[in-house]
Amino acid sequence: MARRLFRKIVPSEQKMRESRVLRVFGKTLLNRRLWHLNRHSTAWGIGSGLFWAWIALPIQTLGAVAMAIAGRGNVALAMAFTWVSNPLTWVPCFLLSYYVGLKLTGAEPIQGLRQQVRSAMDAGPIEGLSLSAQMLWTDLPKLYPMFIGGFVIGAVTGMIGFATVKLTWRWNIVRRWHNRHQTRRRFNPALRLTSGFAHLARLRRPARDTM
Repeated sequence: MARRLFRKIVPSEQKMRESRVLRVFGKTLLNRRLWHLNRHSTAWGIGSGLFWAWIALPIQTLGAVAMAIAGRGNVALAMAFTWVSNPLTWVPCFLLSYYVGLKLTGAEPIQGLRQQVRSAMDAGPIEGLSLSAQMLWTDLPKLYPMFIGGFVIGAVTGMIGFATVKLTWRWNIVRRWHNRHQTRRRFNPALRLTSGFAHLARLRRPARDTM
């Protein structure tokens, strides 16, 4: 069930290999282990993607894929989960990173930041991106708390994603094994008869011991 779900999410292997951004990895992406979906590769791929999704740098995809390769995670999942931060969520994600970074570093907040962000959001997608880029360039020396906050949030969400996949995958395996075992017991007369004989033997054992 988990594999079928993740196969619907991840981009196709052929599409990723043809990506210009990922050509820097060369033949490394030909390794079949980097595309296999098992408990470890899925968890590491998702954790890598969630970590880099919060890093406010234009190398999110490269960083997530490199991290997935280093940990033998699924590179397609790593790339897919970086899109937790996308043009629709950049502003709330990076503002949250900034304010978390302010709390951690104790730095002075940028004056008028909320007004600038609100103006960029009200300006529309194209002009808004232009205003956001100009704001980042102007206030870049003062935005270091955003990178620190993003690193911390990314590390926490990445570990949560990794642990959640590991535990969910394990629970799914145990549940399927239990259901299969119950089905076999229900429709296997020989097994039920053997269990009955074992139960009778346990009942008679105390009587023999008293003799």
